[in-house]
Amino acid sequence: MPKISSFSPAPPLLCTPAASTIFPFLSAIRDIAQEYEVIKQDYWAELTTQKTDLITALQNASSQPDTIGVGSIVAHADPYRTLYVERGEVVEDLGEEVVVAWDHWQNQSKKTDRYFRDELRFWQPQ
Repeated sequence: MPKISSFSPAPPLLCTPAASTIFPFLSAIRDIAQEYEVIKQDYWAELTTQKTDLITALQNASSQPDTIGVGSIVAHADPYRTLYVERGEVVEDLGEEVVVAWDHWQNQSKKTDRYFRDELRFWQPQ
C-alpha cells in the first residue's frame, strides 16, 4: 500500500513576514481615526447651522446612487453595441423599463425604443 504524505496547510497570515509590515500600518490608521474622532466634535461645534445642514445634505446626496429616469441623457451600456457611443434622452418611464429617444434617429420614422435601466448608462462626451 502506498504511503500517504501528510499535508500541512499554509501558515496563517499572522505568521507571514508581510504581517510584520502590515500591523504597524494598521495601527497608524487606527491612531489617525481615533484622533479624528476627538477633533471632529470640536470642528462640528464651530460650524454654523447653515454649514452643517449643507454638509448633511451633500452627504445624503452623495450616498444615493444616480438613477436613470425621465430627462436623463443616456447611452447603451454594452460597449459592443453601436448605441454605446450614441446619445439619447429618456422620455418615458414605464416602471421596469424606460423609453429612449436617440438623437441620431431624428430623421427616421422610429425615434424611440424601450430598454431596461441596466441596459443603459449615463452618457459621457467622448
